[in-house]
Amino acid sequence: MGYQESLVVAQTNKQFDRLVNDCKKLSDEGFYNDPCTVMPMSVIVLKQRINNLPAGTKALWVVGDRCFHRMSCLLPQKQKASYTFSNPKFIAAEEAFRDKSRELAIDFSFTEGIDFSDSTKKSENAYMKRFTFENYHETIKRNKGRER
Repeated sequence: MGYQESLVVAQTNKQFDRLVNDCKKLSDEGFYNDPCTVMPMSVIVLKQRINNLPAGTKALWVVGDRCFHRMSCLLPQKQKASYTFSNPKFIAAEEAFRDKSRELAIDFSFTEGIDFSDSTKKSENAYMKRFTFENYHETIKRNKGRER
């Protein structure tokens, strides 16, 4: 047990946006008030490759007790069923940002200058853009409205 931060990565942008929409509905319903869940906090979009994650990757930054970093603690069974063929992947933040040249070292330059507070402002550096979970969800809604 213990606190953990992870990135949740879907296979396609469409699946990722659907994941964010589903998580937003659950958040509005109070699902993440249960301590046996992982809470979505931010969305990051990679501007360049970081280790095994290519540029353009979108990831949901989630937090919570490490024993709950799995799909069933992010989405209850009924929502999870629709992800059967493309389960999003959980990657521990320290693994995603590991300095591959030094064992067990984290390369903090990947996140330097990124504001992970509850600030509603977008922040970015050479490696990524960070949005609040709620702001990214609003962007999805606006873009969907433009498509109609």
